[in-house]
Amino acid sequence: MAHQKPLSFLNIKKPLVKSFHAGAGVIYTQNYNAKDNFEFRLSQGFKFDIPTINQITLNNYFRIEERFQNSFTNSGFTSGFRLRHRVSTDLKLKNNFIHFTDHLYIPLGAEIFVNLKKSDRFNDLVRFYPGLGYQTKNQWKFELYLIYNRTKNITETSNSSNDFILRLRVYDGGNKTFLDKSNKEKNSKEPLKDD
Repeated sequence: MAHQKPLSFLNIKKPLVKSFHAGAGVIYTQNYNAKDNFEFRLSQGFKFDIPTINQITLNNYFRIEERFQNSFTNSGFTSGFRLRHRVSTDLKLKNNFIHFTDHLYIPLGAEIFVNLKKSDRFNDLVRFYPGLGYQTKNQWKFELYLIYNRTKNITETSNSSNDFILRLRVYDGGNKTFLDKSNKEKNSKEPLKDD
C-alpha cells in the first residue's frame, strides 16, 4: 500500500513513507548434526527514501517480525520478535562508448536484525550484499547478489555462522503499486453525462 500525502511541516514534496508492507513466510531448515528447524513468520513494515549527495538515494526498509519456531524437540512452538532495518541503493553504470553498460547498475545493501524477544534459532543477524544488475528497456530487472550472513544460534551445538549466499532476483522494475494504478484509472474516466 502506498502513502500518497507528503508531510508539509518537513517541506518534502514527496511522501515521507513510500509504502507499507505486510507478509508471512514459512522457513524449514534441514541440519546435518542437529535437529531440523521449522519457522512461521509474520512481518509488517514500511519503506522510505533519503535523498543524499550525487544523486544517490538511500532506500530504507524497517519491519517487525513475529517468529514462531519448532525445533522438533517435543517442546512445541517458541515465539520471538525482532526488528529489521535494511539500507540499500543502486549505483548506475553509464559509459558513452559502450551502450550495453547504460542498463547496468550495482545494487548495494546492508541489513541488521535485532531481537526484541529472542527466538530459539537464527537470532541477531548482520547481512551485506553487493550485486550486479541489468535493466531491460521494458523495465525488467535481473540482479545477481553475493550475500554475506553472520548469525547467532544456528543449532543447539553451533553458536554462530558465517554464510555466503548467491541470489538471483528477477522482477518488473516498472511495476506500479495497486493504489497508483487505481488512482490513474479513476482520474482517466470521463464524468457521466446526464441525458
